[in-house]
Amino acid sequence: MHQVGTVRTPTRPGWLAGLEPTFSSLSNRNFRLFWTGQLVSQIGTWMQNVGQAWLVLQITHSAIALGTVTALQTLPILFMVLFAGVVVDRLPKRQILYVTQTISLLQAAALAALTASGQVQVWQVYVLATLLGAVNAFDQPTRQAFVVELVGREHVVNAVGLNAAQFSIARLVGPALAGLAIAAFGIATCFVLNASSFLAVLISLTLLRSAEFRRAVAPPHRTAVVVELREGVRFLLSRRELTVAIIVLLGNGAFVYSTSTIIPLIAEDALHVGASEFGLLVAAVGLGSLFAALVVARRARASEKTFLTAAACFGLLYLSLAVVSWFALAFVVLVLVGAAIQVFGTSVNSLLQLNSPDQLRGRVMSVFTLLTNGIQPAGSLLNGVITAAAGVRFTVAVEASICLTALVAALVYRARTQPGPGDTSAIPGPPP
Repeated sequence: MHQVGTVRTPTRPGWLAGLEPTFSSLSNRNFRLFWTGQLVSQIGTWMQNVGQAWLVLQITHSAIALGTVTALQTLPILFMVLFAGVVVDRLPKRQILYVTQTISLLQAAALAALTASGQVQVWQVYVLATLLGAVNAFDQPTRQAFVVELVGREHVVNAVGLNAAQFSIARLVGPALAGLAIAAFGIATCFVLNASSFLAVLISLTLLRSAEFRRAVAPPHRTAVVVELREGVRFLLSRRELTVAIIVLLGNGAFVYSTSTIIPLIAEDALHVGASEFGLLVAAVGLGSLFAALVVARRARASEKTFLTAAACFGLLYLSLAVVSWFALAFVVLVLVGAAIQVFGTSVNSLLQLNSPDQLRGRVMSVFTLLTNGIQPAGSLLNGVITAAAGVRFTVAVEASICLTALVAALVYRARTQPGPGDTSAIPGPPP
């Protein structure tokens, strides 16, 4: 018999309740909209990356031309991103994203039109790749710094972890869809779908509620660009835990985020496997990254110790690839490498964001972008030069040694700079 006045509390299955900490930031409407739009866009971006590479090879049949496109798409970040960080701190981040995403849409549409016409030339791809690199110099630090405005400091680690998971999902899904699209409809389809994907971001930006943004209380004062740039660098070097992170990034950034350039060489020259096994090795890094991103998002905390441990794991695992000769073992090692990369990147990103004042966050994240994406051409160049001279196994050993040397240098600096009263390397926590 039903008892009057009894209120039955709705319950959720245990497995569903257990997922709540992992996806807690998605309960924030603004972040959920932005994250969903970015997921669609990132899948489109990976489709364009695959389509562009295939297009250049069809036009030129040249590995040098393919490397040139990659360099042109990355070099603008190297030369422009620090100054872009000043712009990010000066202007509303949503307005910057409106501009960068619109230009990216037009770039993809232009590439689609040229390809569909059948008259596309490699110099045109070069120009459009350079334009996209210049846009990314502004877009990437803006998206990184925008996270705090969307979710607040208390959810930054979870949000950064979910963004990392989003990137890993796109890296797994995008290339697969690109292959299907190219086989069924041609290369131009990849560019058309990428252009369309930017509409998801633009729509999500329009639907965001400005009143719910977590903005700085007072706008920063403006001085000369060089002065503001110097202010950001001085801040990074004034905080012990941030300086430690920068030292590690200096040695690791060129290699941690460019495993895609070394895996083909490992597959062909070290393991002597075919295209299908090569695809599995690439997927291994993505799977490890996705799993680690979800774990970090669930924990929603990080520390200086976490990223130092992850850097050590990456260096040692990467070094082991120099001697691995069994495909199955290489697959397992690359899964672990992907996990180490993700924990390292998410922890450093969170540390920089949460220990930076609002008025400097754009400049701080521009340094992070420089030391991750901006110096990738240096890593790719080193890969080619050393591999040509001494083989891929020696290349991996040299690069892993550079990573571990940077870690040792950071640990030495950390040991010699004693923390002051009340100093802590754990995050979350606001800057003083």
